[in-house]
Amino acid sequence: MQRIRSLIKQYSTSAFVRNISKLTGGIAIAQLISLGTAPVLYRIYDREYYGTLGVFMGIAGVMGALSTMQYIQAVMLEEKDQDALHALWLVRIINGVVAILTLIVVLFFDQWIATALHNELLSDWLILLPISIFFGGQNELFRIWANRQKKYSILTMNGVLTSLLVPTVSISIGLFHIGPFGLFMGMMVGQVVPSLFMSWQLSKTNSFAWRTLRMSQVKEIARRHINFPKYSLPAEFINRLSNQLPTFMLSLFSGAGAVGTYNLSVRMLSLPIQLLSSSISEVFRQRAIEDYNISGTCRSIFVKTFKSLIVLSVLPALGIFFFGPQLFVFFFGEQWRDSGIYSQLLAGFYLLKFIVSPLSYVYIIVGRQQEDLFWNIYFLISSFVAFYIGLKFFSSSYVAIGIFALNYSLIYCIVLFRSYLFSLRPRK
Repeated sequence: MQRIRSLIKQYSTSAFVRNISKLTGGIAIAQLISLGTAPVLYRIYDREYYGTLGVFMGIAGVMGALSTMQYIQAVMLEEKDQDALHALWLVRIINGVVAILTLIVVLFFDQWIATALHNELLSDWLILLPISIFFGGQNELFRIWANRQKKYSILTMNGVLTSLLVPTVSISIGLFHIGPFGLFMGMMVGQVVPSLFMSWQLSKTNSFAWRTLRMSQVKEIARRHINFPKYSLPAEFINRLSNQLPTFMLSLFSGAGAVGTYNLSVRMLSLPIQLLSSSISEVFRQRAIEDYNISGTCRSIFVKTFKSLIVLSVLPALGIFFFGPQLFVFFFGEQWRDSGIYSQLLAGFYLLKFIVSPLSYVYIIVGRQQEDLFWNIYFLISSFVAFYIGLKFFSSSYVAIGIFALNYSLIYCIVLFRSYLFSLRPRK
């Protein structure tokens, strides 16, 4: 962790870097806990159980876009705290309504959903979906608020708490109970408890009481930021569906075992993104918005962030590319060798994702939601084509993942270049 901080400080000694350091220190602990417990978990639970959990989380992830209608961005963008608080309550109301509607759908169509995805085991767990969507939305909302208030210690504690609860619950149950019950209980506890923790911590310095709000102001916030549900919501929904499309396609064509194999690969490749890129993203958002509001440009912080991400990402990506299968067999066992091969195919894509994901927030800052929507529609269609060709005509998950990764990588390069151009353009 000290090495990472020293590399970043080569480019800046600003408050931006100090804020990243505050986040990455605690998140490093969280990810080390996750990484240290993963070999135990993946030896306790079968691939099919992880595949079922993966499909569930895929559905929850896609539905999660609807649970905020993307008004969550307004919480960060509003200049006055009182307006931001009204935006927060707007999101909380939407989140609750979507969770209730999801419950109604699950009660009537759980078996149909499980059959459509070729995973009958899934029907037993879909009843948890409304809870997952509600607390997932609340957790995301409070993270945005903590970031706005620069409460980085609370963000750090939230990550550490999650990383401790999920494996502790899953391992404890998995040692005595056969089946995916422990995985699902670990996931639920890891969503509910951190959300309640953040609400409690933030309420010490902020009043979230309903009586302090004016519904007329909530409606005004909804009207003022109508472009978020109008353009950002479809873009985010399609983006999440694109990201989860491999899970759904593998479930349809190859079964839950293939989903479990793929999800382990994605989980390990996502660790650097969760450890550093997400932390940098949260600080970059706050600093880039400030710079843009004051001077009309955020290019300076854009370039500093880009350089830091490049330095941090190249060597890990090369290690995965050359030694992926060997690393996965060593840490998780022979049954997970294919996860290492998937990781080799996805290494370049995740390298670019690590770099581009934080910086593409410029699209939101300068109001380019329509272009963002276009790219996400392309992602969805092209990803479906890639997996359909690979799985249907070649009967090979390797071919499907390879085409998918190449396509995504090319578009990430274009989005990166466009984000750089927008960092100096006036808001539209």
